[in-house]
Amino acid sequence: MGRGGWDRTPKRLDLHEDCANYRDEDGESLVVLGIIVHRRGSEGPNILVLEVKKTSNPVPRDCDQARIRAFRAQYGYEFAALIECETRTGREPAAGVVGWLEE
Repeated sequence: MGRGGWDRTPKRLDLHEDCANYRDEDGESLVVLGIIVHRRGSEGPNILVLEVKKTSNPVPRDCDQARIRAFRAQYGYEFAALIECETRTGREPAAGVVGWLEE
């Protein structure tokens, strides 16, 4: 358990190795998403998972979408979205939903 009783254990998803965004101390692939909304415990419900990334992030958008789809399929999240934020020099700051997934 993490601070305040929060379980901060990273989720292990059935994804292609290239789409893992973290590795544990043994080199095993892990997936950590930006924001999740759920009721703690195995009963759920698991409501929303969001992946938030900068437009300058080199990870392909396909991998981001694969991660949020896997969270929905494997953990039963009802809604999921990919949000991109424009942070590159010389561009107007912006944020928008790139992909929205729901049942």
